[in-house]
Parts: sequence; structure tokens; C-alpha cells
Amino acid sequence: MKRLKNLFYLILFLFLVTPAEADAGEWTFAGWHGGGMYPSLVADPNQEGRLYLSSDVAGMWRSDDRGDSWSFINDGLNSLNVRVIAVAPSDGAYLYAGTHNSLLKSNNGGLTWASTNLSQDCRSICVDAKEPTRLYVGTKQGTIFSSNDAGASWEKIGKNPPFSDQTIITTLLLSEDSSKLFAFSKLGVRRYDFKENAWVDLSLNVESISAQWNEGVLYVGAGSKVAFSADNGSTWKYTNEIPKKRINRLAVISKNGTVRILAGWNEKLKGGVFLSDDQGVTWKNIGKKLIYDVERNPTRGVFGGLSRPNALRIDPFNPDIFYYTDTWGVWRSDNAGETWQEKINGAPNTSGSDIFIDAKGAIYVATMDDGLLQSRDGGASYEMVCPTADFQENVTGDVWRVVTAASGRVLATSSPWKRATNQVFLSEDGQNFEIIIDGLPEHRPKKNTMWGEGYPRALAADPFNDQKFYLGMDGDDGGGFFITEDGGKTWARSAGQPASLRVYNGLAADPTQEGRLVWGACGKGGGIYLSEDGGKEWKNVFSKMTWVFDVAVSKSGKIYAAGADGKPALYVSEDHGRTWKLLHRSDSGEAMDAILIDSTNEDRLYVGVVLWGEKPGGKILHSSDGGKKWNDMTGSLPESMGPAAMALDPGSKTLYALLYGGSVYKKSLDA
Repeated sequence: MKRLKNLFYLILFLFLVTPAEADAGEWTFAGWHGGGMYPSLVADPNQEGRLYLSSDVAGMWRSDDRGDSWSFINDGLNSLNVRVIAVAPSDGAYLYAGTHNSLLKSNNGGLTWASTNLSQDCRSICVDAKEPTRLYVGTKQGTIFSSNDAGASWEKIGKNPPFSDQTIITTLLLSEDSSKLFAFSKLGVRRYDFKENAWVDLSLNVESISAQWNEGVLYVGAGSKVAFSADNGSTWKYTNEIPKKRINRLAVISKNGTVRILAGWNEKLKGGVFLSDDQGVTWKNIGKKLIYDVERNPTRGVFGGLSRPNALRIDPFNPDIFYYTDTWGVWRSDNAGETWQEKINGAPNTSGSDIFIDAKGAIYVATMDDGLLQSRDGGASYEMVCPTADFQENVTGDVWRVVTAASGRVLATSSPWKRATNQVFLSEDGQNFEIIIDGLPEHRPKKNTMWGEGYPRALAADPFNDQKFYLGMDGDDGGGFFITEDGGKTWARSAGQPASLRVYNGLAADPTQEGRLVWGACGKGGGIYLSEDGGKEWKNVFSKMTWVFDVAVSKSGKIYAAGADGKPALYVSEDHGRTWKLLHRSDSGEAMDAILIDSTNEDRLYVGVVLWGEKPGGKILHSSDGGKKWNDMTGSLPESMGPAAMALDPGSKTLYALLYGGSVYKKSLDA
């Protein structure tokens, strides 16, 4: 019966997630895979080959072929930042996922999800070995909860937390007879005896954030050693040290009468893994030979090597197959760690910022973390154009906006990880970029910013002068409106500034009137500001919507403002900002963003409905009559926060959407 049930779920899964041949109306993938954080990976001990994988921005995936291919399983998730996953050992249909604000459950192998009644920042999950509806959850705040009914009701474990308040519970394990619960944290290990209703300190007072049972023996990462106990933690023995200071992930299995241990280590952001086949007497570094999937993940030309491990697993059906996830990818070894292959096919994990298509059809994609990428074949393949080498302190980081001029000049705004500055990437050919800082603030602003620091998220080209570009940076202490008149080589902060500098993407130049500029601001003093003289003076022309995230101006001079006025809203002015009318308001989502006007027919409009904080439910809306009627064209896109930006290739009549979390998708409009 169990085999029949698993077969049914497999058929249903394939039916739901296998894409049909793309017709003119379907979205198809047009981006790259990998390129982001993968917090958790687990193998289903009930189904050979089945894995579950999570993202911090894009949700979850499932694989039924050991990671050779992945498919989204986001239906019903209330957060796309999934920090921990657990499969019921006795029934793989039962699956639990912990997010930053809740615990979710699935009873059909992840095909659909539902919320439980636990609203906590969940960091660890343990499911009873025999009862798939009995589970325990550890939180960021240090509290542990239990449920006997798959999350319908909950009780706290113990009168007091096992550690001090606000100590993250990183791992939870039950004893084999389910009479004891073990909690692990940076402060060590505690054991809860259900009969005694009390926590016991097991005198392993070193950082112990990862642990696993194997044949009645408890193994725990303890500094640079692995501690193991055969008596529920009453006494401990230790392996020899690995050649690193800190073990942060652990996997254990028996093979041919011996104990195989994998010890994942990290030193800040760097990481790797050691293998022992003699219960920790000797260790072998097995994280050296990596086979990158550069075709699917072009960022590997820049970001190489293993980083800090997030998940480390041994396949429950084959002890020679290992899995490893980190900040940038997913890895599988089929030969006990001799080589590792990147396995990210179907798991796009990019944090998108902007997308732009130049006059020749080249696609530029700006991202957080991944840099600036380019495609010259409609999204079939990409290459990194900036950065182009391994980590560079003044280059590697977030790229926010990108524009091109008729001459082929490309400008992109950037904020490097390791320097608290903002800058511009400038190229005359789209391939070779120089870093421009002349005239920009020496430090990132911090006062009245959107995200704690000011970033150059607004960028526009002047439609009358291909040497002139405009830049917007949020922050009252150095941010504001900047101009370049030499093609981007030097910048100057305008003497005139809008009254509110809290800008997101809202900056545009009117193609019908030289010098007319539009600025959208957020929060107190937010709304639309207009300049008629190239930015020397600004006037607030619209304050009904004080959260304006994006602006756009059509060829005829219509000004569009997307944001939130209590609900996601899109406004338009047809008289250069003098009067405004509501064009559309959405009952779902948190804001409107990512305005796109069809350059061949300005009655065709596109706008995104977005959510913040990794919440799903984003949409793409379309109007073919100037905004009188709107259609939801989200269709087959994966559940996401919505589009960060959209672009239209008029030559191929193709719409491209860059998601805030995920990657690039395209849709033919020739239907």
C-alpha cells in the first residue's frame, strides 16, 4: 500500500511540475541556475533519489533523481526564505519546513503546503521515527515546541529554555526510544528527560551546532573534534582533530562494519569537508576537486570553491554519495568525495535588481551578489561581464540598475561588499568595464534610507543627450540626485534636490521635453517630484501616494507612478504632473513596481505586484488599452515576490521578467 501511495504522489508530482511544450502564451526559463544561498537539503529515507532543497529568497525545490534536476514546490508557502526542512522517517509524504516566521507542513511530498499554528522563527525540526505527525521544533529565541498532531496544537518543552534566552536551537534529536530529546546550540548540548520533565547539561560545553545518531551512538561536532556517546550523552569520547578550528556540519553512516564521518568546516565564509572512515582517527580533505556547471551557472567563472557549508548529507541508500550546499551552490559526490559535481539544474536562486535590452537585443541583468551578466541569445546563455575575475574587493558585490545608450555605452550602479561606498560600472562596448567613483559620496549614506544604508538604485539615461545620465541614491547624509555630462566618467551632486531623498527605483527622464525629470520618493515626504530644468529645481506634484517605488514616462509624455497608497497602486498623469488619476489598484500584494511601457504601442502596459520580506504572491499585470482593463499574466511563473524589473525585445516580441528571487523568464507576445 505504501508503494502504491508513493507511486501516486510521484505521478501527481510529475504531472504538476513537468512543463508542457511552451506555446506562445507560456513563460519559459531565460536565466541561469544557482547563484545564491541554499540553507537546507535533506534526503527522503523512504524514497531513493528524492531530495528537498531550500532557498533564502526563492522557496523550495524537489528532485527525484538525486539532484540531477530540480522542480519548484512553492504552492502554499507563506515565505520563500526556508531555513530548515525535515522529512518524517516513517512516511516520506509528511514534510515540514521552517521559515523566519512559521512552520509549514505538507502531507503529499511537498506538492502543496499549509501553515501550522506555530508562528516562530524556526531553526531546527525533529520528527518522531515512528509517528510522522509527532514533531519538535527549535527556534531562534531558544524555545522548543512539540506537537502530536502535525502542528495543529503545540506545547512548550520544559519550564525554561535549555540554554539562555535568545540562544538559537540549531539541531534537535530524539533518542531511539523517544524518551529523551537532545538540543544543540553554540553553548553545547542539553538533554530533556520526558519522565523527569527537566533539562540536563551534558557537560559538552563547546559549540555543538550539528549532530546525528548512527546505530545507537550520538555524534556531535565539538570544536575541531567530533564527540560521540553510546549512553545518551552521560559519557563522551572524541575523535582526533580535523585540521580546522570549527566543525559546523556533520554527517555519519555505517559502511562495511566501520563508521564513516563527514565533518564540514568553516572559517568565516570559507568552508570545506573532511572524511574519516575509521571513526575519526584519521581525516582526509575531500573538498578540493570541484566540477562546475558553468553552462547553467555562469557566475562560476568568478565565484569558485566551496564556501561555508549549510547542509551536509550522506545518501541514505548509498554511503558513497554525499551532498553539500553552501552560499553559492549545490554539490553531489558519487565517489566518496573524490570529485564533486555542481547540481543546480532547475534551482535558480538569483536576487534580481534590473534587466535592460539594448538596441542590438543584448540582455543585461543586474543582480544582488551575482554581479552584471549579459546574454546575446535571448536568455539561452549568459556570461559575467562585471566582475570577470575571482573576488575583487572593489568590484564584487551588488549591482542595482543598468542602462545603455545608443552608442553602445553601458552604465550600471554598484555597491561592493567589502567597501562601504557606491560606484558606477562604465563600458563602451558592454564587455570591458571601469569603476567610476569620481563625484560620488565617499561613504554610503545612513540617514533616512530604505535599507539601513543608501544605495544607487535609481538610474536613467537622458533621451536628448547620450553623454548625460542621472543617478538617484537614498539618504539625507550624502545621497540624492546626481548628474554626469561626460558619459558617466565624472558625477556631480545637483545643487537642487527633491525635498525627499528616500528614493527606490523612481527616476525617469521625459522624452517629450528636454530637462523634465521625474523623481519618486518613499515614506515621509514621499510622492512624485518634478524638475523642468534638468534637476536644478524640484517641485512636489503628487503626494496622495507617499510610497513610490518606480516611475516611467511614455513617448507621449504620460507619467506613471507605481507604489502603495494603502494597497498596491498605479497612478498616471497625462498633463506632465499637473493632475493624477488612479489607473489600477490591487487587492493583493504590498506594492506595485517594475513599470514597463511597450515602446511600439504605449497603450500596452506592464506592471508588477510585489511583496517584501521573501513573501510569495507576486504578480505581473498587463493592459492593452492604456490601463482601462488589466489582466493577470503571471501564469506559469513560479511563486515569487514578484518582478524586480521587466524588459521588452520589440524585435522578437518577447517580454522578459526578472524576479526579485529566482531568475529571468520570458514570454512570447506574438499570441
